[in-house]
Amino acid sequence: MSFDVAQKPLRRLWMFAACVSAVGICLAVELTQIHLRVHANPATRSFCTLSEHVSCDKTARSAYAVLMGVPTSLWGLLAYSVIFVLCILGWRLRRVFLVVPFVALSLMCALTAILLAVLSLVLRNLCILCLATWVVDITLLLLALRMLRGVGLARVTADVRELWKLHRAWLVAAVAVGIGLIPGMRLLTPNAWGRPAAITYRLTERARAGADAHLEHGVDAAGHPYIGAPNPKLTIVEYADYQCPHCATAHAEMRELLANNPRDIRIVHRYFPLDNQCNSLVQRSFHPHGCEYAKMAACASLMGKFWQANDYLFEHGRESEPITVQSLAQNLGLDLQQLQVCLDTAGAEAVKADIEEGLGLKVQGTPTFVVDGKLYPGRIPDEVLAPFQK
Repeated sequence: MSFDVAQKPLRRLWMFAACVSAVGICLAVELTQIHLRVHANPATRSFCTLSEHVSCDKTARSAYAVLMGVPTSLWGLLAYSVIFVLCILGWRLRRVFLVVPFVALSLMCALTAILLAVLSLVLRNLCILCLATWVVDITLLLLALRMLRGVGLARVTADVRELWKLHRAWLVAAVAVGIGLIPGMRLLTPNAWGRPAAITYRLTERARAGADAHLEHGVDAAGHPYIGAPNPKLTIVEYADYQCPHCATAHAEMRELLANNPRDIRIVHRYFPLDNQCNSLVQRSFHPHGCEYAKMAACASLMGKFWQANDYLFEHGRESEPITVQSLAQNLGLDLQQLQVCLDTAGAEAVKADIEEGLGLKVQGTPTFVVDGKLYPGRIPDEVLAPFQK
């Protein structure tokens, strides 16, 4: 069953709805990028942060910015993308049953918009990009209701029955895929974008073995821990924070690159915890254990077990229960009393020196890499690493 000639205005509604949902997609992408930047760098100030109470960044940092472990903006991106596909299919196929999922999704988006607006009042903060998505949500619902009114509930019901009779298996499969997208979003999303859950940090066996047997490691002439080539063709200086999920991911990638180039590349670790307890760049509580973990790593370096401590801190640094000096000493076989004495003396001095040097280089967040004197925030460009990719 399809639209007849008299119902051509409905095709225009489908196209208008497609345009509105495309705007929603763009807004969701931008909000996701803001979320990522804010949680990687506390010094970030987005273009839509205009004042203390008109700030996209403040919203991104709030507990309401994540739903079931997934940034709320990504849920919006999924919903707008599905609506966009429905609109294109509705415009091309002219099947009235498509009005049903369109109405359902639009209603869900509108109710979510109302809830988020209420939460915005609780936070006493307005995110102008969020406000734009709320306008998109309400507009989509009005268009959906207009379509439903134009087609008529009886005709929609008849088309759904006809479709169920002819394509029951396809409908069941489509519903199953839709339901599967929900846990799929959780699996495909980094574990800890603003949440206390642990980041999964896993080195490949090849990379992990390199720390123990196949790769040289120690401290360089300046006293910084390194791993890799004795006479490197490429030296990568890595400013990192053990509570930063992006640092854990980036460091695992660097170690894999190093395992594939053991005679060409060296990684030098530098401490740059995003914690206002020791880093003047950070003006509010962000990674509350960052300074302590960096001091633990610095002391482990002085006791000859930096890379073991480095891997342990990256693997467990985002867990809800903080890493204690006792647990680190026990897992690495370090002298507990020596480790405790070191934290507020040599360990604190090493972390302070790295932070000051990082600030002098204009490091603004983590991870930040330095290669041949050039800063690369987030990741090293492919062209820099191209000669070493295998």
